Amino acid sequence: MAKTIPGLKTPAVWIPHAILGISSSGILNYDKQGKMGPFAGQLFVGDQGSSNINRIDLEQVKGVYQGVVFPFRSGFSSGILRLCWGTDGSMFVGMTARGWAAKGGGLFGLQQLVWNEVMPFEIKTIKAKPDGFELEFTKPVNRKTATDRSLYNITTFTYMYHQKYGSPIINKSDAPIKNITVSDDGLKVRITADSLKEGYIHQIKASGVQSTDGYLLLHDVGYYTLNKIPDGLSSLKTAATHKKAQHIMPHHMDMSHIAVGKPVNKIISEKHITAQPVLWKNGPDQSISIGTLPGLKFTTEYIVVKARSKIKLTFNNNDDMLHNFVITNPGMGNTVGEMASAMGLDGQALSYIPHSPALLYHTLLMQPKQSETIYFTAPAKPGDYQYICTYPGHYTIMKGVLKIVAPN
Repeated sequence: MAKTIPGLKTPAVWIPHAILGISSSGILNYDKQGKMGPFAGQLFVGDQGSSNINRIDLEQVKGVYQGVVFPFRSGFSSGILRLCWGTDGSMFVGMTARGWAAKGGGLFGLQQLVWNEVMPFEIKTIKAKPDGFELEFTKPVNRKTATDRSLYNITTFTYMYHQKYGSPIINKSDAPIKNITVSDDGLKVRITADSLKEGYIHQIKASGVQSTDGYLLLHDVGYYTLNKIPDGLSSLKTAATHKKAQHIMPHHMDMSHIAVGKPVNKIISEKHITAQPVLWKNGPDQSISIGTLPGLKFTTEYIVVKARSKIKLTFNNNDDMLHNFVITNPGMGNTVGEMASAMGLDGQALSYIPHSPALLYHTLLMQPKQSETIYFTAPAKPGDYQYICTYPGHYTIMKGVLKIVAPN
């Protein structure tokens, strides 16, 4: 799309939405003021909604900036807005959730992050090569694990440029790994692969790779935005592959059916019924309408229904972002939310609905100003069931109680 729209400039690095964050905020350059481990010259980027910090390393290829983003630190107490260095080289993290909720849960906060001077085993950076990537590690790798092709995976994907809120991941495909070599010092691993695609994000995983002292990677994944493929013998082949991928999903295709979250895989029908069951001769016993409010909230946080009653529930997404409505067993809201967050690249296409017996009923993922009605029979066992939005970063805040009471 950037080639067809004057003035549209693509990012140097995409931070995958709902995977590494949902609201990117302050950027901190790791310069001589900082003391934060072996990542000098890189960037730390906060995220307000997910209460975490990501790490970015940039390079220039053919005069264009591009690079890789990694997870760095998570679990902060509120929504991260600003990062700055202290006089001792530690990182001070300024946070707030006033007016916009955050995963950390706190209304505001100020936390200090200090490196304990223990070298972590991390992928320090990833560099693009004509026929693959070079991974540099913070510690020497165990050669047996580092040369095991089954421990690596490269997945390419991109997003849709359109007027709707957000985009599902599209054109997802694997880049088969052909060869792996390890440098003499054990700090670099060179991966050659087929099907690299210019303009695409490349998820590069190294699950199971160990250091020489037996440690697994603290974070085993990086996301490289390949704006330009370096010159080399493989450039023509990868460019041809890219043109083929563009043909699969042309820019003018109507993506509305995917953007609202209709799943690629079949969702369990009894958990998502959108037409009144034929056996409900007298209609529903109770009709419920619930919407959304700014700040990741439902319009009501408490609903009472009778056990085994027939329920018609309409979910109206009044907000300006994506939401769904999911009912879980008592005490299982966080568990289901965590499962949804772990769905990775397939999450949005599957409406962030994980396959779990703890999940009872749900809508699909709704675009802003859209609604959906579902029908279900309330559980037979009285208790405090939960309802949540499973969009990553929302479930810890956007929740309520569905109280099941015994019939009179």
